[in-house]
Amino acid sequence: MSKPTLGGAIAPTTAAKSTKVQRVDDKAYVVDLAPAFNIGTVPNGGYVAGHFLAVALTHVAKYGHRNVISAHWDFLNRSQAGRATMLVDEVKIARNMSVLHIALYQDGQLTEAPWVSPDARRVVTASVTCRDMATETGQSLDGEWRDAYPPAPADLQRLPLGQDPGWELYTNANFRPNRHWNTYQQRTHATPVGIRDLWMEHKSGEPIENLDLAYLADITPAIGLFSLQHAPAAQTPPGVVFWYPTLNIHMDFKKSLPAEGARWLRLRTSIRSAKNGRYGCDVDIFDADGDVVAQARHVAMIVDMSRNTASRSTSKSIKL
Repeated sequence: MSKPTLGGAIAPTTAAKSTKVQRVDDKAYVVDLAPAFNIGTVPNGGYVAGHFLAVALTHVAKYGHRNVISAHWDFLNRSQAGRATMLVDEVKIARNMSVLHIALYQDGQLTEAPWVSPDARRVVTASVTCRDMATETGQSLDGEWRDAYPPAPADLQRLPLGQDPGWELYTNANFRPNRHWNTYQQRTHATPVGIRDLWMEHKSGEPIENLDLAYLADITPAIGLFSLQHAPAAQTPPGVVFWYPTLNIHMDFKKSLPAEGARWLRLRTSIRSAKNGRYGCDVDIFDADGDVVAQARHVAMIVDMSRNTASRSTSKSIKL
């Protein structure tokens, strides 16, 4: 968990380091959602999603399934910082693959089996598929996909020093910077307003690990949507603070990061449109060599920030 600095601010950390899993039964786990990853009063959805990856990999370790290859999350209610109980249903356990359905509960949690009471709040559900990528065999194909808007080359040695001619630190006086990531954008935007290319590194200087990927994939959609809202044609009312709660995320993990992690990853975030307060977003994650690490598809809402901070006592199921 992140610790406050002497000045009271939350020290930068990583999602992977803040994701701790305690096994309490054959198919039950307890986790602690750190407030350092909150947006307002609600933990970032990708940060919460990372706990499902950790639980899944812990659960199937005995089968030798060392990697998550795909996952789908549905966000049913607002989560909150603090204790959560996660229950696992083994849908398929085979020699080369496992499929788990996992549910995260808050409120109504118990300290012994069955671990959640009948009135416990089911907050997030997921389907997670695991394999061992190192033992995968089969045909590999090149779709000959070419980028219509290739990003400028980046010198990753000069980039954090502010000396790269094509890239600069992303800042916006009206957009709260993420406390855990340094985000770099192109100095000159040669893409449509709905496409953002961003280089990412941890502010703490720690490497990016596989367990960071779900959180990372849920950082940039807000930047892309904010850019759309403030494009000249958007006519967004001034002074309104928005929240972008996620309805669901699907991720396809193409390759595992090195055991020592990666200093840099590049993300392309694409939003074609938003309609009636709902939008879809694609996030492609690339390593420093340009290989695809993971791809994510989000569906999310655009609502007033007051929905984030509204009282939770009126209903167990907060409508988005």
